[in-house]
Amino acid sequence: MASVNEAIGLVGDRQLKLALMTLQEKGAARIMKRALRAGATVVKQGAKSLAPVETGALRTAIQTFSTKSRKRGRVNVGVRVNPKYTKGERKPSKYAHLVEFGTRTAPANPFLRKALAQYKAPATARITQVARQRLRHEAKRARARGVLL
Repeated sequence: MASVNEAIGLVGDRQLKLALMTLQEKGAARIMKRALRAGATVVKQGAKSLAPVETGALRTAIQTFSTKSRKRGRVNVGVRVNPKYTKGERKPSKYAHLVEFGTRTAPANPFLRKALAQYKAPATARITQVARQRLRHEAKRARARGVLL
């Protein structure tokens, strides 16, 4: 099965990076997980608007997800078709890749790849916005505990 692996990187926001580095590891991971989920939600909404609708099952099954790696506190966040969702006899995770990449007889309708391409900039902006908000929140928490930030 083919897969699409794209990444959105935050590059150049020096103040945000420095502030995140001064936080404890848990606080920084908490901030980034929330921020990345907010950015993924932007892409998810775009994918839902671009997904073809026959029964609505595929559109409904699109979701965000996150996984936590045990190595160095790495968090992965993304958009996928929920493998557990079913609508009657239909299970969108069984045919979503056929819609995305096409078949011999049906042309491709790349709703996920198109959503990422179209919504990459708004998602990055949302990630930065939420990271800044959460950073202010974590700084308040640190000051309340007596830890200077």
